[in-house]
Amino acid sequence: MCTPRESSLENATSYERRRRLINEFWHALYDGADAGAATWEALDRMNDRVTTALRKRPPDLCLAESLTAKAALMISLKKQS
Repeated sequence: MCTPRESSLENATSYERRRRLINEFWHALYDGADAGAATWEALDRMNDRVTTALRKRPPDLCLAESLTAKAALMISLKKQS
């Protein structure tokens, strides 16, 4: 588990790589992925929170990664009929 302080002390290469992976996930999701057990409304709210976390100074990479992992889990679950 990382803390916001850890995020602010990381080297630039690691920070940019983590941020790029988060952005790639969300871009791929909106490029036509199935929302799985999640609703698009819930995913939009999570994406808004991720964007806010990444815009903070220093960016809260831990929160952005946590929300992205939660979204990935929700997407991977199958809808119950």
